[in-house]
Amino acid sequence: GLGRLWQVRVAALFIGMLAADAVSRNHALPTTTLAGAMPQHLRAFLALFQFMGVGGLLFARGFWMNFNYVIAVQMTAFMLTLNRRRYITPKQVIALYAGLILILQPYQWLECFQLQDLAIPFWGTVAFVLRVPLRMNKYLVWALLVGGTAFWNTELLMNGMGAGC
Repeated sequence: GLGRLWQVRVAALFIGMLAADAVSRNHALPTTTLAGAMPQHLRAFLALFQFMGVGGLLFARGFWMNFNYVIAVQMTAFMLTLNRRRYITPKQVIALYAGLILILQPYQWLECFQLQDLAIPFWGTVAFVLRVPLRMNKYLVWALLVGGTAFWNTELLMNGMGAGC
């Protein structure tokens, strides 16, 4: 098989962050169109699941979990387009995104419990805490997480969650 392709996953993470920064810099986007449309606690809740999604990119076993994240990202991107064209409101975008999380997450949690490995939600939460409340640089957060995993738990990085079960 193709193995886990962990180098591709790590490269995708950092290339994605660099690309997002380039778009924001070149188009002077200081914030998203949804920033003022929701209370802070809801923003934090949705952000936490985004961090778990990145944890899934790095540590998921099998591509079905990654596909769940792609569904949420692509559907939300489409809804944002509809929002920019004023076909739907920001609150409708938020409701869809939250709904997707609530629909897709139970399957991922079930996989974590079946494998008896909570690496994705754990490391996603650690990254969230470092980045959001502690305001650590996002590149440093993920470099520390990937580097620490490579050093202390190589099996997780190379073979994904549940590899040691």
